[in-house]
This record gives sequence, C-alpha cells and structure tokens, in this order.
Amino acid sequence: MYLSKLELHGFKSFADRTAVNFAPGVTVVVGPNGCGKSNVVDAVRWVIGEQRARILRSEKMENVIFNGAGHRKALGVAEVMLTIENNRGVLPTEYEEVTIGRRLYRSGESEYLLNGTQCRLKDITDLFMDTGMGAGAYSVIELKMIEELLSDNALDRRRLFEEAAGITKYKIRRTQTLRKLKATQVDLTRVRDLTEELDRRVRSLARQAKKAGRYKRHRQRLTELELALAQHRYDALRTDRTRCLESSREFKDLLEQDGAALATAEAAHEALRTRHIEREQALVSIQTRLSAHLEKLRAAESDQRLVAERLAVTERDILRLGQEQEAAAERSETLGESLQTLEVTIAGAQPAADEAEAALDVAREARDAAVKAVETKRMRVQTARTEERKASEALAQLRRTLDRSSSRIEMMQEELSGLDEREAQLTDQLAQAERHAADNADAVALAETAVANAAQAVEEATQERQTRSEVLSDLREELAAAQRRMDAVAAEVGLLESLLSSYDDFSESVQFLAGESDWTTDELVTVADVI
Repeated sequence: MYLSKLELHGFKSFADRTAVNFAPGVTVVVGPNGCGKSNVVDAVRWVIGEQRARILRSEKMENVIFNGAGHRKALGVAEVMLTIENNRGVLPTEYEEVTIGRRLYRSGESEYLLNGTQCRLKDITDLFMDTGMGAGAYSVIELKMIEELLSDNALDRRRLFEEAAGITKYKIRRTQTLRKLKATQVDLTRVRDLTEELDRRVRSLARQAKKAGRYKRHRQRLTELELALAQHRYDALRTDRTRCLESSREFKDLLEQDGAALATAEAAHEALRTRHIEREQALVSIQTRLSAHLEKLRAAESDQRLVAERLAVTERDILRLGQEQEAAAERSETLGESLQTLEVTIAGAQPAADEAEAALDVAREARDAAVKAVETKRMRVQTARTEERKASEALAQLRRTLDRSSSRIEMMQEELSGLDEREAQLTDQLAQAERHAADNADAVALAETAVANAAQAVEEATQERQTRSEVLSDLREELAAAQRRMDAVAAEVGLLESLLSSYDDFSESVQFLAGESDWTTDELVTVADVI
C-alpha cells in the first residue's frame, strides 16, 4: 500500500488545482522556504481526518482555505483528494485503489468522500485504523514525534508502539464499547425510574378506576330514583290538571254570567257619562262667557288706570318742561353774557392785533435785511412770514366764527320763544283734555288720543330742546376753539417780538450793544432798520 496521487485545490497556498503523483519508492519534496512544502504534508494529515487546527499550523480551521493574494481573489472552499494503492489488501475494502477526499466551506460546512461517495469521518477513521495511517498515527512523522520516540518517558513512546503493534484499534473499540455500556446503563436507570413512575401511576389509576365504578353504580341508582320521582310528580300534576280543568269550566260559566251583568252596567255607565259630558260642556260655555265678561271688566279697569297714569305722566312732563325752560332761559342769559364778554375781549384784542401787524411789518423788514446780509437765514424769515399770514387768517376766521355764533344765538333765542309759545298751547290743550275727560266719561278714548298727541308734542319739543342744547354746546366749543386760536396767534406774535428784540439773527457785537443799555439812552437802530 502506498500513496499514488494527491490533488489540492484552495488548500492554503494551492489556489489552483494541483496534482502531485507519487511513484513507488521514496519521493522527496525540495524547494525554498515558503514555497509550500509543509502544506503538502498538512494536506495529507488534513484529508485523513485531522481535526486540530494547531497541528495544521493555523488558529482556526477556516484558515486552511486560500485567503487571497495581491492578484488573486480568496476562494470559498478547500478541497484535497488522496489516492491510495491498496494492492496488498491492507485496507479493509475490496477496492485496489481507494480515493478519500475532504472539502471545507467558509460557512463552516465540511464533507468527507470515499471513492466519490459522501461518507462520515468515522468511516474514514475506521478505514485507516490499525494501518499506521491516521490523524495521530506514525505514517506522518514530524520533529515533535521524533523527540517523543527518543524520549526517556515510556508514556511518550507507548502511543506509537501501540499503533505499530495494532493495539490501538482494540483500545478504541474498547473505549467505544465502554461508552456504549455506560450510555446503556444510563438508559436502564432511566427505564427503571420510568417503570417505578408508571407503577405508581398504574396503582393510582386502579384506585381511580374503582372510584369510577362506584360512581357509575351510584349514578345509575340516582337516575332510577330521579325517574321514579319524576313519574310521581307527573302523576300528581296530571291529577291537579284534571281538577284545574273542572274549576276552569265552572269559572268560565260564572264569567259569562258576570260578562252579561257587566255589559248592562257599562251601557248604563255610558248613558251617565254622556249626560255628564253634556253638562260639562254647558258649564264650560258658561265659564267662557263669565271669563269674557271678567276680561272686559279688567280691560276697562286697566284702561282707566292707564289713562290716569298717562295724565300723571303728562303733568310730570309739563313740570319738567317748565323747569327745563327756566334752565334754558338761564343758559341763554349766561351765553349772552359770555358773548358780550367775548366781544369785549375781541374789541380789546383788536389794538393788540394792529400793533402785532405793525410789529410784523417791522419784523418783515428786519427779515428782509437779514436775508440780504446772511443768505443762510432766508428760510427762517419765510417761515415767519408764513406764520404771520396764518395769524392774520386765524384772526379773520375768528371774527367770522364770532359773527356766525352771534347769528345762531339770536336764532336760538327766537326758537326758544317759539317753544315757550308752543308749550303754553300744549298746556292749554292738556288742560282742556283733562276737563273733557272729567266731564264726559264716555269720551275717554278721545281724551287718550289728545293726551297721546300732547305727549308726542311734548316729546318732540323735548327732542327739539335737546337738539338746541346740542347746538349751543357746539357753539360753546367753537367759541372755545376760537379763543384758543386767538391765544395761539397772540403767543406767536409775542414769539416774533421776542425774536426781534433778542437780535439772535445779528452778529455778536450787535447782541452785545443791545444787551448793554448804559452807552446810550436812545432806542437801538440797526443798519437794516435805516436802509
């Protein structure tokens, strides 16, 4: 038996599919370091079932798959096929050529092949057992195993000697048998426990079966008793039913007799009810007529009270109108006095206005001179002129407003006198209506109409008086506004005079001379005034 061929694909450094043929005799693999000599030995050990990654010089089993290089991609599977010539029948199989294979995927799945057929790792291990080949056999000798052979420790050499002597197969079988016996003992213990548990359950079920038998007997007896009781009750109910039917027939006869009597009584009751309804209708008619008379009586009394209240209200309105007339007369006198005072004030303010106009003329000449002297102050002079014109227009508007106020006051006085006359007429009409109402009670409706007309007239007179009061209030507001405008014009005139007297538009020398009055007793006159 010898190795004839080794095929590698994706195992460690063998990225391409590589085949190594071994001829009978000695085959030597020679090459530089790192060319993959040791990988050939690792492939042989790996394909015959080596499971320890450390023996294959790797940290984990996935590292035996080609992991890629600078110009090659990594592969996803490592595959090794080993062909053995079994020409001496060492292997326990009928084939003279045996090919074993192993594949490992990156997902962790692994496959073992025996002559192209998928098998188990145990099948390959059993195939090489006692042949010197295997994962831990002496067919592959490395440096560490040589040290174990030369070691003084008998235990280190014993494994190899046992393998060479063919004892390892029996020891492995013994170990497997002991393991199976132990597992069988565990199963027997488990079966014994299950048997004891089932015995307990059987005894419990036997007791339950006895109880169930007793329950069935008692249940059957109970059913018989219930049926007997039901039969007894049925017989009693049947007897009661017969007796009730006889009583029902008797009661039916009595009911027919009572029904005839009830029909007669209902007919009599219906006749009585009809007469009662007729009487109630008559009573309702009488009560309706009585209510109508009472309503008329109450309406007459209400009308009488309403007329009295209206007369009282009319009297109060007449008194209020008299008081308002007196108050209006007093307000008219007050307005007349205020108007006279305003006219006196305006007459007294006229000379001041003339003086203000003269001062404005002087100020205009001074502004003109200042504009010619200093061009930068022209806008100020123009503003002063504009204010002077506004003041003149405000004075003219004030005079026109005073004239209109005087005219409106005269018109209001005339209207007030007309209101007095109309109030007197209304008072006479009201007195006549009262006399007419007292003399003739039948003419109450006419008196009410006259009172209503008089009240409406009084209301109209009141509204007209209120309107005239509002007009007077407006006139007072206009007079106050005119007074404020006149005050504003006077203040503006004073401001212009102060500007002229302060000489702010002149040089500092002129201002100094104007402030010092000791150097002359005459009035200060500027060159602009002379020009």
